Amino acid sequence: MRHWNTEFDVNNPQLVSVIDEAPCWSAPFGEVLLNTVRLKRDITVLDVGSGTGYPLVQLADRLGSSARLYGLDPWSGGNERVRLKIRERQLSHLAVLRGSAERLPLVSDAVDLLISNNGLNNVQDLDRSLAECYRVCRAGAQLVITVNLPHTMHEFYRVFVRVLQQHRVPDAASLVDAHIRAKRLPLTDFTRAIKRVGFEVMQVHESVFYWRYLDGSALLSDYVIRLAFLGSWKELVPEAQRQAVFTDLEQALNTQAADAGEFRLTIPFVCIDAQKSV
Repeated sequence: MRHWNTEFDVNNPQLVSVIDEAPCWSAPFGEVLLNTVRLKRDITVLDVGSGTGYPLVQLADRLGSSARLYGLDPWSGGNERVRLKIRERQLSHLAVLRGSAERLPLVSDAVDLLISNNGLNNVQDLDRSLAECYRVCRAGAQLVITVNLPHTMHEFYRVFVRVLQQHRVPDAASLVDAHIRAKRLPLTDFTRAIKRVGFEVMQVHESVFYWRYLDGSALLSDYVIRLAFLGSWKELVPEAQRQAVFTDLEQALNTQAADAGEFRLTIPFVCIDAQKSV
């Protein structure tokens, strides 16, 4: 049985406990974010898209009990996982809110530090979400966002487009380009959106990391790939062609890996440090 046929119930508590290993993806982003935030006493912090609690819980530890921190996510399974961490780690200064970035459940001018670790690039309405971030931030508040860039996993997408074209999927290249843009805006577009709502961009830290696989079979079987990426890749392929396309895709990836000695994915990202004007 091919792993790429797997379906997930993301609110299954057992699955959530395993998803908590996902920092293997989010940790490189989060470490840069944690090194960018300004640590101050007596501040209110909001993490938009807090997931299972990384890097929110680490920030709660680093700030100590003088701070008040909130994690916000629409995902009930992730929120319950954060609550478990709060209880076990006795983090009385950390709380979880269920809600969306487009309608933050906080009063205006309440937050001194707002973070989002690869979260705001996954919202339904970026402009509205950023406007909400601006609304809840106090004057002088720091906004720290990490996002991965359109060149992410370009090695995979190059092979994917070629296989789609071989199977005569209509407008394959344009289809994949639109998929990428929906998930990952160019940096100029993202910073323009931040400035448009009123934030001032102070610095942009650019970085990159790599995921290396023995071959395409290992890549398509990888847990995080199946959980976070594979579903959206499958949606680009007509259902009647899906089995054949992904069988050939796996073989094409394996062939390229055999020639190169591995299959490597490049993940470029940025950490945007912004501020609400005083």
